[in-house]
Amino acid sequence: MKNMAVRPYLNRSEVWLASGNFRVAFKFPLDFHPSAFIKWYPGHMAKGLRIMEAKMAKCDCVLEVHDARLPYSGRNEKFVKNFGGRPHILVLNKADLGEGARRGSISKSLERKGIRPVFLNSKDVKQKPIKKIVQQVLDSIQIAEYEGVFRRRNPDQAYHLLVCGLPNVGKSSLINAIRRTYLRKGKATRVGGDPGMTRSVMQKIQICDEPKMYALDSPGITSHQIDTFETGMKLALIGCFPDHMIGQHVIADYLLFTLNKYNQFSYVDLYDLPDPCDDVDIVLRYIACKMKYRTGGGLPDYNAAAVNFISMYRKGKLGTFYLDP
Repeated sequence: MKNMAVRPYLNRSEVWLASGNFRVAFKFPLDFHPSAFIKWYPGHMAKGLRIMEAKMAKCDCVLEVHDARLPYSGRNEKFVKNFGGRPHILVLNKADLGEGARRGSISKSLERKGIRPVFLNSKDVKQKPIKKIVQQVLDSIQIAEYEGVFRRRNPDQAYHLLVCGLPNVGKSSLINAIRRTYLRKGKATRVGGDPGMTRSVMQKIQICDEPKMYALDSPGITSHQIDTFETGMKLALIGCFPDHMIGQHVIADYLLFTLNKYNQFSYVDLYDLPDPCDDVDIVLRYIACKMKYRTGGGLPDYNAAAVNFISMYRKGKLGTFYLDP
């Protein structure tokens, strides 16, 4: 790149002040259409939303699961407004992929809006937040009843929780983690790395015995309207849409733009680049050569490289940081 000294490797601990050579705004390809962000609202989402709203009356608390890297962006505000005063806990899952130092300020900003956030990683059942989540639910219900904003319909019966949120943020994983923690039982819901794994609102799943508590899993629900291109790309980056609907090359380019924006240059060492780079095609060529991805004609396979690049980010291999400023 221009105005950069070429070095064989870049130590991750170094501060590399090269941002002056990087893009200050992301430009979409000419053939990209914003409708790509709202096409992913298939029939099971619309049906699931109707069922969830109907079953809300029988639920005592809502666990809204969101990706910790996006503590503010992308939440389905329309559905949130339908909680009807019920206790609501915002579970910021995949917290290991965000910068821990900012959790305090994020928690305070959300609490000022009346939201109780819980940071956790549902894949780590030894984490204290998972072990305390049932008590947090009980505390939230007690506070809501004390304040007179909510009253349980059947106080002598088991507790029922509605688990909702965006696609691919770990709702089913959270239910399984709570179930393993309190019941010592295996998973009761399917999990996967693709959005849309849970297709319907399932029957109640027991997650605790003392007190008796059940959870309702639900399909990931996105909004009909994404407010900005930036929000849409952030959601695409964490996997809320099927990658092919946005385009792996576009997501990879936005990922590169984001990494450079936040001075996250671990991709340089990981893929043996000489320096940070702002051209996604150059980066994908390095990745294809590093990983030995080839097309049928023997050329570097840029699509396979883009898939690898995106996957490494989602696994936390390219840095752990928040996408929301």
